[in-house]
Amino acid sequence: AKLDQRPGFDLVIADLNMEDANVGLEVAKHAKSLTDPPIVILSTGSTEAEIPEIEELGVDMVSIKPAEISTLKANVANLLAQRRKGRGAA
Repeated sequence: AKLDQRPGFDLVIADLNMEDANVGLEVAKHAKSLTDPPIVILSTGSTEAEIPEIEELGVDMVSIKPAEISTLKANVANLLAQRRKGRGAA
């Protein structure tokens, strides 16, 4: 999917193990440059080289694959609720 200049997403879930090793992080970086969505990274286990980039990006959650879908859904729901609550308090 192509991210463009139209803000319209509430969450980004990016997989570090996409076709090209950098695609997941690039998608997350681009989304952060457009808006400030919560970002969830899926990984089979981050390598030491990826950790600084993940931290610098300000990722909200890293989920190690294989992730239990019910757990991932609950964590994402909590993350979105926290984000909405934070915006309402401002």
